[in-house]
Amino acid sequence: MGPRRGLLLAIVGASGVGKDTLIEHAARGLRRDARFLFARRVVTRPRTPDSDSGGEQYLPMDPDVFEALRKTGAFALSWDAHGLRYGIPLALRSVIAGGRVVVANLSRTKLIEASRALGPTIAIDVTAPKAVLRERLLARGREDADAIEQRLARQVSLPAGIRRIEFSNDVPLNMAAAKFAKLLLRVVEAEYEASDQHQLGARRLFDAEGEIDHVEAAGVEG
Repeated sequence: MGPRRGLLLAIVGASGVGKDTLIEHAARGLRRDARFLFARRVVTRPRTPDSDSGGEQYLPMDPDVFEALRKTGAFALSWDAHGLRYGIPLALRSVIAGGRVVVANLSRTKLIEASRALGPTIAIDVTAPKAVLRERLLARGREDADAIEQRLARQVSLPAGIRRIEFSNDVPLNMAAAKFAKLLLRVVEAEYEASDQHQLGARRLFDAEGEIDHVEAAGVEG
C-alpha cells in the first residue's frame, strides 16, 4: 500500500555539502521500496568521471537541445546556475500525482515553484561547516580557489511556506548515509499510512548501524 498522496522531498543545500552522494546511497538502500522514486536531473554538463563514482547521477544534455525542450514545456522546473542549465522532467508530476514520493536535488531558489508545479513539498536542507564544504569543493576539482570562495560566500535563505528539515552532513559517509535514509523513511512514515510490510522494512533500517547497503530495505521491488 503506497501513500495516500504523492510528495516531493526536495534535497537542497550549498555546493559541496554532499547532497548527490547522500541521494545515491539512499537510492541504493531504498531500491526495493516502491514508494520512492529518486529523480535524475537533466544538466547541460558533459558526463565526467565522478558521474559514476559518487557524483551526481544526472542526464547530460546539449545546451541547445535543453533550451528547445524547455520551450516546449518538457520540464516541470528549470533554472540556470554557475553557467549550467538544470531541468526536472515534467513526467515527475504524474508520478507524484500517482502517490509516489519523489526525491530530487533542487535549487533552494526553486522551492516555491516546485510546490506549485509538483505538489506537496518538504525541503531537506543538507548542511555542513564551511571548512568541510571548502575541502569537498577542492577535492571535486571543478573550480579554482576563487570560484570556490564565491560559492561559499553565497547565502540563500529558504522561502517561508515550505516545510524544512535540517540534516547535518558532518560525519563519515557510512554514518551519514544510514542516517539520511532513516530520515527519508521517517518523513514518509510520518506523512502517510504504510502497510505492515513497509513498517517492518523501516524498523530494520532504523536498527541498522552500518552501511545502508547492508540492509534489505522495505517494500516491493520497483
